[in-house]
Amino acid sequence: MNSRFPNKLLPYLLLLPSVVVVIVFLIIPTIQSLYLSFFRVSPFGDRLIFVGWYNFTKLFKSSDYVDSLMITLVFAVFVVIIGLTVGMLLSVLLNQKLRGLQFYRTLFIWTYAISPAVAGTIWALMFSPSSGPVTYLLKTFFGAEVNWMMDGRVALIAVIIAASWKMLGYNIIFFLSGLQTIPQEL
Repeated sequence: MNSRFPNKLLPYLLLLPSVVVVIVFLIIPTIQSLYLSFFRVSPFGDRLIFVGWYNFTKLFKSSDYVDSLMITLVFAVFVVIIGLTVGMLLSVLLNQKLRGLQFYRTLFIWTYAISPAVAGTIWALMFSPSSGPVTYLLKTFFGAEVNWMMDGRVALIAVIIAASWKMLGYNIIFFLSGLQTIPQEL
């Protein structure tokens, strides 16, 4: 059997920097945080007082925490459902034989290529209560004056729309690559 790497140690040496980064910046802080969650720290940070599960029971009894957990769950469910559904529909359309297809594919995929800061700025300007085009269109066509920044439920809808749009290119890439591997006979 012909081996790709004549030196058996080389693959492990190439993986070592990534493994070290994961251990140092993810695993160790996670274990340390879990350990410290069972203690109360004195105001000056010089003493740890063991409190067991008290911090967790206090956390889950907090209505603010439970509300934020529910909002996060709603956000995640809607972003996944909307992102996957719209991504699949657009991927099916982009898999057709159309004129100018490369332009359309690029147009839909670029949402994933822009940075999150730029995407956030774009959507903040679009939903601006005073001069945003989305607010203007809602006011013009439906007579609804919406302040996206002041109402929590409406803000959640705006963030769901923006996050779904941001991940649309990512979903399209994967669905489109899967659709293109299906044989034409099918």
